[in-house]
Amino acid sequence: MKRRTLLTGMTAILAVLLMAGPVLAALTTVSGRAFGESVNVTPLGLATVTSGPLPDTGELDSDGSNSPLSASALDSCVGVPLTGCNILSTGTLTVHTMGTTGDAGTVHSDATVQTVNALDGFLTATVVSSQCNIDSDGNASGSSTLTNLQIQGGEPVAVNPGPNTLITIAGLATVTLNEQTYDPATNEITVNAVHIRLTGGALGTGDIIIAQSQCDALPGGPAPVIPESPLVLLLPLLMVAILGGAAFLASRRNQVVTA
Repeated sequence: MKRRTLLTGMTAILAVLLMAGPVLAALTTVSGRAFGESVNVTPLGLATVTSGPLPDTGELDSDGSNSPLSASALDSCVGVPLTGCNILSTGTLTVHTMGTTGDAGTVHSDATVQTVNALDGFLTATVVSSQCNIDSDGNASGSSTLTNLQIQGGEPVAVNPGPNTLITIAGLATVTLNEQTYDPATNEITVNAVHIRLTGGALGTGDIIIAQSQCDALPGGPAPVIPESPLVLLLPLLMVAILGGAAFLASRRNQVVTA
């Protein structure tokens, strides 16, 4: 009888332990950052134009002691000298990041940019935003929201596009929406709501990033599954972009020379 009672008790204890699952370690280090825009573009035949990161929260301390961090700017105007905001213009930009360590530790960062106009109407949107999170179990996630985003000559883009949605304009540029990258070594996730890469031709070369959020914490949970959306080709844009870009740059050169 005693042996049966002991066996029954041990079985009950084992069942409780199995139901409880693994005990995850508390977050020991955290970090986060967010910025509104970053530009590094060399228009065809002209000098390199840079801006940002603007505004920038700066980095969280590894123990979260300087959390929360926030920054904002009323607008951004980036362009070839003496020619206005022909590379990027925006309305208000706001960014935040916060994080704490311990059993209930988490990290969150977000960036929101209003009234976006990139490359003289090549890409426009009412609101562009990104956000990332790491929960108390070390699980990383991210997303982007794009309100009324449109690429010149194309159809409006979904408000919440899948991760790494890629739009290619042959010979000119690629546009990655809700761009997400993950580093398992640091459990770091970075989300760019919009990333324009100029690949040559009439628009020049370089990068424009709009609304970046970054989060990391250790120890990390399982690596997030970040699918890559199907390639989208906007072939009707090709001639529009070539002609528009050539005319845009020619007029800017003339203005610079006249000035």
